[in-house]
Amino acid sequence: MNNSNLATLILNLDLKTEKNPEYPLSGNEIVVIGRSPDCQIVLDSHKYITVSRHHAEISLVDSNWVIKDLGTTNGTLVNSDRLTDSKILTSGDRITLGLKGPEFIFEAITLNPTVMVNFTAISTPVKEVTKATVPDLVVISSPIADPPKQQSKELPVESEDQPPPIEVNLPTASPELLDQAIAGKNLWNLINLTPIGEISAHETEITALAFSGDGQMLATAATDKTIKIWNVATQELIVTLPPQKMAINALAFSSDGQKLVSAGADKIVKLWQITNQTEIADFKGHKLAISAVALSGDGNTLASAGADKIVKLWNTQTKEEITSLNGHKSAIEALTFSPDGNILASGGKDKIIKLWNIETKEEITSLTGHKQGIINLNFSLDGATIASVGVNESIALWDINTKEIIISIAINNWHSLIAIASYGQILALTQAEGKIKLVQI
Repeated sequence: MNNSNLATLILNLDLKTEKNPEYPLSGNEIVVIGRSPDCQIVLDSHKYITVSRHHAEISLVDSNWVIKDLGTTNGTLVNSDRLTDSKILTSGDRITLGLKGPEFIFEAITLNPTVMVNFTAISTPVKEVTKATVPDLVVISSPIADPPKQQSKELPVESEDQPPPIEVNLPTASPELLDQAIAGKNLWNLINLTPIGEISAHETEITALAFSGDGQMLATAATDKTIKIWNVATQELIVTLPPQKMAINALAFSSDGQKLVSAGADKIVKLWQITNQTEIADFKGHKLAISAVALSGDGNTLASAGADKIVKLWNTQTKEEITSLNGHKSAIEALTFSPDGNILASGGKDKIIKLWNIETKEEITSLTGHKQGIINLNFSLDGATIASVGVNESIALWDINTKEIIISIAINNWHSLIAIASYGQILALTQAEGKIKLVQI
C-alpha cells in the first residue's frame, strides 16, 4: 500500500445550505457501500431502495483506487458507464449506484513525498514530543479518542460586574524543545494526531480561538461574550478579560504573547494588555461585523476583516487606518501575516486565499482550490507554506511559490473551529458545549 494516496467519497445531495456528507477512504481495508449495517458506508435502506445490501466496493490496489460492482441487479456506474469489471478511479469521477440511485463524487490527491517544509526558526512548543517512526503519510480519518478530562481553574474575582485588574504571570517558553520540534512531528510534516488534553472553556458555543506565537497559550471566546486565556500545557485558566457587550468572532496574539486583539459583532477592534486585562486601544471603521484579525510580528500593523468584504490595515502606534484592501467577493473569515510581516493572507466564504504585499498595498496573487469557505489561515515559520482550514473539516497545505496545494487532510470529530499553533505541532479543535480538544502532531 502506498500511504501517499488520500481519497474521499462525497455523497452528492445537491444541498444548498449545508455541506454534502463525506466519507474518507482507508487504504487499510476494502470499503463496501450498501444498505447493510455491516458496510463501511451505510446508506438509508428506506431512501435508497434500488441500492443492494452490498452494492460496490472500493480498495487501494498498487497505489490505485479501484471500484468493483458486487454482482448487483441495478449495477454500478462510473461517469454514466455501467461497470462490467473492476475500474481504476480518477479524481472527479461520478459513481452512481443504480441508474437513478445515489451519486458519489470520488476525490483523490496524491502527495509527492519529496515535498517537505524546511524550518528556519521556531518558537518553543509545549510538552515533550513522543519520538516515533515517521511514515510517508498518514490519513487522518478516524475519530480522535477522548483524553482524560481536567478541571478548569478560574482566578477569583471580586465583582461579577467588573472585576478589578489583576497582575498575572504568563507562561514562558522552554528552549530545550527547540530541536525536538524541528526534527520531530509537526503539521508541516503531515503526521498523526494524538490527544493531549481537553479544556471545558465555556458553557456556550465557542466563537473564536487563537494560539500565542510560542503555543504556550490559547485564547478562546464564546457566545457568552467572554474572552479567556488558557495555559496549553496545564489546560488551566490564566485569566478572563472584562466581559464584552456583543459576541467576539476573532482573536489574535501579539508575537510576544503580551497583547491580544479581539473583534466581533460590535464592529470594533480592541487591543488588550493581557497581564493587567486593560484595553489599550480600539479601532473603528468597519460597517459590518468583524470575523478575522491578525497582528504583524513587530506589532506595528494590525489587520481586520469581516462581513463587509474589506481588509483594513491599522497602525497600532498612531491608532489610525493605513488603507483598505478590496478584492474578496464574500465575507472574509481568516487573516494571517507571514513571519517577516511582508505578506498578509486573507480568506473567507468565496473559497479564495489572497496574498497581499504590505508595502505596496497590492494583491500579489490568489490561491484557489477550496471547495467550501475558509475559516483559518496560518503560515509556516519559514513563510514558504500556508495552512488553510475549510468548513468541510479539512486542512490544505499550500506551496507559496507554485501556488498549488501540497496536500489536503481530512480531520474528523471537530465541531466548528480549529486553531493551529504556528510551529505546526498543536491543534485546538472545538467540540460541542464549549469544549476544546487539544491534539499533538
